[in-house]
Amino acid sequence: MHNILRGCPVRPLGIRGDAYVFSDHAGLTKTLSRGQLATRRVFVGLFGGDDTWLRHHFPVELNSDGQPITTDFSMCTAAIFMAGACSMADAMAQEALDTVLDGIAGHAS
Repeated sequence: MHNILRGCPVRPLGIRGDAYVFSDHAGLTKTLSRGQLATRRVFVGLFGGDDTWLRHHFPVELNSDGQPITTDFSMCTAAIFMAGACSMADAMAQEALDTVLDGIAGHAS
């Protein structure tokens, strides 16, 4: 997942309740509900209205060499991927916090 996100103008930050948190193309923190994440206009808005990265990584159709042959992207696949990236970011943040807390507890003795 990390390689795909390299060069992505949007950074998944985590999950807060039932919402997904991103740093958008301009570096602003945006929180989207599931419904908003599934709405093309709102989703592409995270990317500043530029769907180039989405079309490159989530094309609707590929040729036999695996290269995109359509000018659109799979909204469903892209949204599911970005939701999963938020979940992964959340898990990584929790693991980092646990590691720090374990270190603090180990030195408190």
